[in-house]
Amino acid sequence: MVELKIGSDFFELSEDQLRKAIEEGLIEGHDLVRSKEYTESKWLLISEVEPFRTWIVRSSPTEVDYADMPPAKRALIERQKQIERDLEERGVSLYCPNCGSDKNTIPSAIYTGKFYCKKCARYYEMEVSMESNDVKVETKYKSVGGWLLLFCLSLTIFSPLLTIFYFVSAYNELSPGFNQFPGLLTLCIIDGMLSIGLMIFSIYAGIVLWKIKPGAIKIAKKYLLVFLGYSILAIFLPFTAGLPSQANESIIIEGAKNAIRSFIYFGIWYSYLNMSKRVKATYETLEVKS
Repeated sequence: MVELKIGSDFFELSEDQLRKAIEEGLIEGHDLVRSKEYTESKWLLISEVEPFRTWIVRSSPTEVDYADMPPAKRALIERQKQIERDLEERGVSLYCPNCGSDKNTIPSAIYTGKFYCKKCARYYEMEVSMESNDVKVETKYKSVGGWLLLFCLSLTIFSPLLTIFYFVSAYNELSPGFNQFPGLLTLCIIDGMLSIGLMIFSIYAGIVLWKIKPGAIKIAKKYLLVFLGYSILAIFLPFTAGLPSQANESIIIEGAKNAIRSFIYFGIWYSYLNMSKRVKATYETLEVKS
């Protein structure tokens, strides 16, 4: 059996009943589903769960028998049709910014401003005023582009390459002093391990952002916080290498330069993730507590 949640109403269906309901257009991709077999008893969006996601993508709704429909779902269908009529009167064309289809897009009857594309099984948002003739369509931000794309490139390509470059340069510069100051070798090993871990985290954060995965923004923010922590630690690491006191001034100056660059990088991108319209439009999804 599969549990289905539509708004505040709960239903228990067999898989055959669920498939039939999807084919008849009674269930939307943002409806919640829970089962032991497919969701490990957690509430998830039905569009995120196989095989239900495939059923939604491939199904083409047929005529609906309103007499057999649960009252709660009937009200949602009527609300959905009313939204479609209002948008049509205002001349708003519903097209999916992800696949470009204008024949498979339906408005959500529950979540204002959300629209679902049955072809690519993905949501996008439109800021629509249903109380006036003013309709504002905000779909251009619903993608990985602009500064967001630059951030993804920074995480997956630029930052890892710079990490490798700086580490190799530092190793070549410090290696002649390994015999005289054994602490330098230890410092390079520790810094190398931290750098590799940070580089892997950076690539992972960039990939989940690029693929618009659930929780991508939280992961990216965690990376930036870890990056900031590493940058602070890197200021003090050179003092553990046992270098003469005459080198402290150079260490402090170089550490300050690196710290300033890191703080600027952190400040810019952390603020961007919190304030960007594109980030909000692309990653804002329904959070469901099981």
